[in-house]
Amino acid sequence: MEALNFTDLPRGETIQLDLSVFGFTLGCAVLTGLIFGLIPALQASRPTANDALQSGGTRTTGGRYQRSLRNALVVGEIALSLMLLTTAVLLTRSFQKLSSESPRFDPASVLTARLILPENAYGEDHQILNFVDRLKRDLGVVPGVETVGFSSVAPFGQSNSQGTYRIAGYTPPEGDATPHGQLRAVTPEYFEALKIPLMRGRNFTAFDHAETEQVVIVDQVLVDRYFPNDDPIGRQIYRGSDEATPGNVRTIVGVMTAVNQYGLDDPIRKETIYYPLSQRPVTGLTLTIRTAVPPATLIESVRNAVLNIDSKLPVYQLRTLSDRIDGSLQSRRTPMVLLGIFGSIALLLAFLGVYGALAFSVGQRTQEMGIRMAPGAAQTDVLQLILRQGIWLVGIGAGLGLLGYLAVPQLLQHLLYGMSPVDVVSFVGALVLLTGIAAIACYLPARRATRIDPMVALRDD
Repeated sequence: MEALNFTDLPRGETIQLDLSVFGFTLGCAVLTGLIFGLIPALQASRPTANDALQSGGTRTTGGRYQRSLRNALVVGEIALSLMLLTTAVLLTRSFQKLSSESPRFDPASVLTARLILPENAYGEDHQILNFVDRLKRDLGVVPGVETVGFSSVAPFGQSNSQGTYRIAGYTPPEGDATPHGQLRAVTPEYFEALKIPLMRGRNFTAFDHAETEQVVIVDQVLVDRYFPNDDPIGRQIYRGSDEATPGNVRTIVGVMTAVNQYGLDDPIRKETIYYPLSQRPVTGLTLTIRTAVPPATLIESVRNAVLNIDSKLPVYQLRTLSDRIDGSLQSRRTPMVLLGIFGSIALLLAFLGVYGALAFSVGQRTQEMGIRMAPGAAQTDVLQLILRQGIWLVGIGAGLGLLGYLAVPQLLQHLLYGMSPVDVVSFVGALVLLTGIAAIACYLPARRATRIDPMVALRDD
C-alpha cells in the first residue's frame, strides 16, 4: 500500500488486504481454471465422427469449433489489452501535463511545518507575535536558511480559512452573492519565501502593526472580479458588519499573483485576501522556510529551534512544499499506476494468447506445411501464411478494442486534466505498442513453421 501511496488518498489508511476479498478472488481464479480446463476435456472425451474425419490424418487445427473458440479468446484479449493500454497511456499523458503545471509560485527548496500554539500559553496577541519574532530570529541564523515566513494557511495544506467581506463603495448586483474569499494572515517574508510575484503596490512591512493603519493585500482574482477597470490600491474592504466602521476597515496596499491553493488543477475561482500577521495574530501557524540546502536536511534544526523556545510545543507536518504538491497529485497518480499495471498484464496475456494460438496451429498443421514445402513452396510463403493468420486476429481485436474505447470515454473525464477522453495520440501509441508485441508473438511460431523438414512432416502421423 505504501508503494502506491494509498495512504495519501482520502481514508487511505483504512486500505488493507481483506482476507474475505482475497478468498473470493482466489476461489474465482480456481473455479475459472477448472471450468476452462473441463470444457476442452469434455469435448475431447466426446469427439464426433465428422471432427474425427476432419482432424485425423491431417492434424489441421483440431476442429473448426475449437479453432473458432481459440481465435475468439485471442481477439478478446487483444481488444481488452488495447482498451487498457490506451487508457493507461491517456492517464499518463494527462498526469504529465498536470505535473508540468506551475502553481504560480516557486515550491523548490521550501520546507514547511505546522504549529498550533495553545491558547492557555498564547492567549494574548503579543505572546503570539513574540513567539513568531523569536522563532524567525533563531531560524534565520541556521546555516542554509534564506527566508523564514509564517502564514495561517499555506498552499497545498489540509486547512483553510474563508469568509464573506464587503468592498467600500461597491454594492453587489441584485441576485449576486456577497463577496466571499479565502483569508490568510501572513508575515512579509511569506511572499518572499514562496517567491509570489507582487503585481502592484507594496508588500507588508514591519511598520504594519496594531497601532498603524489596518491594511490588506489581495490577489489578482479579486482585482479582475471587482476592479477590472480601476486601480484597487487605496480602496477599502471590511468584514463583520454591513457597514464600514473605523475598527473593521482595511486598506488595500498591494496586489499579488493568484496562486494555486489546493491542487495544480485548481482553476483558482476564489479570491484570496492577505492580512498582516502582526495585525491579525492567529494560533495556527505554518512555517514556510526557503533554504539554500536540501530542505529535508533542516528538519531537525527546525524542530530543535521550536523546542528551544517552547519544549512542550509539537511540530506537525514537517514536509517540503514539493512533497505537499506531489501528495495533491495522488488521487490522479494511483489510477494511472493501477491501469499501467493492469495494462502490462493484459499486454503479456495478449502476447501469450497470440503466440499460443499460432504455435498450436503450427503444431496441428505440420503435415500441411510439409505438403506445401515438398513441391517447392518457399519458406517466405509459409512465413506469410502464419503471419497473415496472426495479423488477422490482431486486426479484428484492435478494431473491437477501438469500439470499446470509444464507447466509454466519459467515464475517464473526471480523471483527466486538459485532455479529451478521446485522444488520437494515446490510442495510436497504445496500438503501436500492442502491434509491436503482437508482431513478435506472430513471428516466433511463424519462424518455427519455416524450419519444418518436409520429409519428417510427411512421415508424421
